[in-house]
Amino acid sequence: MAEAASKQAGEALALERKRADSAERDLEIVRRDRDALMQNSIELSAALDQERERATGLARSLSAARKTIDIVKDKRRAAAARALKARTPATALASALSDSGVQPARKPRSQKKQKVKYRKSPQSEVLAIELPAPLLPTRPPS
Repeated sequence: MAEAASKQAGEALALERKRADSAERDLEIVRRDRDALMQNSIELSAALDQERERATGLARSLSAARKTIDIVKDKRRAAAARALKARTPATALASALSDSGVQPARKPRSQKKQKVKYRKSPQSEVLAIELPAPLLPTRPPS
């Protein structure tokens, strides 16, 4: 009886050792997976930081380009305003000429009656296509 109990205890112990070994292997697999995921997370965080820095750089470049465009637009507006102020209107020129007794060579045109120029549509070109002999038209027999 003691032998049977001892044998049964030995079998139970062997079964528990197998379970413990299996649990230890599972734990090691889970630890390796965890370590791999941690490494992957670190790499992804580094890539995210690089992309953030790149996006920040692009945003700065875009902002600088927009400022440059705004400066150019402001310069153009100022130049157009100066040119408009410097130009003498046709009515002022005509009144100055009439005061001096000189008649203008031609009357100033009305701003409302300006003719609009338009482009003519391009002419189509005729192309000759050479057909192979079997596709050439034939004359019916007379």
